Amino acid sequence: AEDDIVIPTGNDVGVAIVVYQNPTSRRLWILVSFGKNVHRYDLEQRQVNGTITVNNQEAAEQKADPCNALAVNAQSDRIALGCESGLIEVYATSDDRISMLLFSCQGHTKTVCSLSFSIRQERLVSAAKDGTARVWNNEGHCLSEMTCVCEPPPANRAPPQILVRGCAFADLNGQVALTVASAKRGKAFLSQWQQQDTTGNYRCVVRTVC
Repeated sequence: AEDDIVIPTGNDVGVAIVVYQNPTSRRLWILVSFGKNVHRYDLEQRQVNGTITVNNQEAAEQKADPCNALAVNAQSDRIALGCESGLIEVYATSDDRISMLLFSCQGHTKTVCSLSFSIRQERLVSAAKDGTARVWNNEGHCLSEMTCVCEPPPANRAPPQILVRGCAFADLNGQVALTVASAKRGKAFLSQWQQQDTTGNYRCVVRTVC
C-alpha cells in the first residue's frame, strides 16, 4: 500500500476543502480555504501550486472576507469561491496556474454555505444563510432566486432564520436543483427545484424532511 499523503499547513486551519482530478491530464489537486486565501496543492508534488486571495472590489474598505465554500467545474478550468459576505467569485484555472477572476456573483446577503457547478452549460448553484439558493449563468448573472422554507413557527413567534446549508444539481444541464435547508433548530428539508420553460425561474416541485 502507498504511504498516506501528508501536506503540512502550519498553524492554518482549513475552512473548506475540495479534491478534484483534471479529466484531461488526470492530475489530482486539493483546494483548501484558509480564511481569505485559498491554496491549491499538487498531490503528486505535495506542495502549494497556486493561491487565490479573495478580493471584494465592491467593499468601501478592504477587509477580510473569508471563503467558506469551494467548487470546481467538471472540466477543471473554473473555481468558484463563496464568501462570508455573500460574495461569490469565479476564477479561471489550469494545471499550469490559477489565472484571472472571470466574474463575481452578487445577490446573497449572508454567508455562502455551498456551491456546485452543473456538468454542462456551466451553471452554478449557491446556497446561503440568507434563506435562499441562487442559480447563476456562466457570466455571473442570476437566473433564479429560490427562497427555502421550513416548518411554520408558532403563532406567537417570529419566523426563524432559514439556513440553506447545501445545494447541487440533479441533472447534467442544470435545470433541476436540490437544496437542504433548516432553521438553527428543528428539522431539515430537502427540496427539488425545476426550471420552468416559460419563465426560466426555478419552482419547488418536491419537498421532504431529511
